[in-house]
Amino acid sequence: MDVTWHKPGPALGDCVESIVYFAGYNPAWQREKLLPDGRMELVVDLGDRHKRLYHTEMGAAGDDFCRSWISGVHRRPIVIEAQPLASMLAISFRPGGAAPFFGGAVHALTDRVFALADVIGPAASSLRDRILDAPDGLSMCRAAEAWLVERAGGLARRDPVVAFLAAEIAARPGSIAALMDRTGHSRRHIQALARRSFGTTLKAQARIARFQRLLADIRPESNWADLALAHGYADQPHMSHEFRAFAGMTPTDYAACYAGIADFLPIRLPASCGNLQDTAHSLD
Repeated sequence: MDVTWHKPGPALGDCVESIVYFAGYNPAWQREKLLPDGRMELVVDLGDRHKRLYHTEMGAAGDDFCRSWISGVHRRPIVIEAQPLASMLAISFRPGGAAPFFGGAVHALTDRVFALADVIGPAASSLRDRILDAPDGLSMCRAAEAWLVERAGGLARRDPVVAFLAAEIAARPGSIAALMDRTGHSRRHIQALARRSFGTTLKAQARIARFQRLLADIRPESNWADLALAHGYADQPHMSHEFRAFAGMTPTDYAACYAGIADFLPIRLPASCGNLQDTAHSLD
């Protein structure tokens, strides 16, 4: 598989975590389960076939997307099609980093995926056309970077308070109430700012960040009680409850099917499903 990972320059670095191009992807599974990570993502599909976002792990029903789409912050896992030989470019925004490009649309995108054209109009075609015109992976990433700079009107920066909150949440903030008070603004103002910028409440963003830290520490031989204590959960049942909410499975089940990437799990359809994956696009 051909992969190009690009770190944006200073104009975007505060808002955009990475721009990744890949082609020739040929997975040995049919679907992929993506776990919440507190980030929004913009995906440009460089092929012509629709991609499906499934309603369930094994069912055929789902929503199809093509060309480009924007995925909001998710508080539950999503299941997507693992299409052979796909070619895509993905832009991953830092927590709170999508607001300079999408403004008030950020909160409306939470727990949803939308065609990019439905969110920003004709500018979606401009992005895809520029990427397709580029001669190689790095050039494609730079074309996307230039489009983002233009959309932001130059230098893209998160609100300083948002950047502070994101950094503190990533570093285990403790009390959310105390964190809000440290900003010098009213809690009401901070909660409204969080919804506009993160797409979730501050508490929800902190829960997702803690879940991500937990994922990074899980191993098949993990002691769950010790992990619960280390990550600030009240006890092991509390940790398990939170884990089920974000992953739709137990920590033990997650450890058993871990594939090397913390927030990604492959889904292999059983033989009894027959050609379900191939026929899914023709089903309601």
